[in-house]
Amino acid sequence: MFQIGQPIVGFSAVLIVLLIAPDPPAIGSQHAGAGLLSTPIAPATILEAPEEYAEQQVVIRGRVGSTKRAVFPNGRPYHTLSVGDERASLTVFSWDRPSVKEGDSVQVVGVFHVWRYNIHHVIESHRITRLGKTR
Repeated sequence: MFQIGQPIVGFSAVLIVLLIAPDPPAIGSQHAGAGLLSTPIAPATILEAPEEYAEQQVVIRGRVGSTKRAVFPNGRPYHTLSVGDERASLTVFSWDRPSVKEGDSVQVVGVFHVWRYNIHHVIESHRITRLGKTR
């Protein structure tokens, strides 16, 4: 038990480790195995080998197809949108209402899941960025 006047050895060791540990690789580094990617991947490429991208951070670009707002049985709302190109599309899941519309060109950063929230082949978005307005 800790008593006043005694050194906190465990805390000191943890603090030192945190101070000298290298920074984690930034998004955009070449550590794809760590699940960090910044180069956009075509949705068709992900769908050709979904297990390879499962639980990994991915970046995709494409056009927004359909958008949908729904509510879980517990009352919590969520949003899905279809993002893809002429070859394939993926479902993007977001807790927040996306500020993009059908037809917008977007970039999505998120974690790809083979199966999540009862949706097959879905990206749980961290960020959805509009690259171009609806035509």
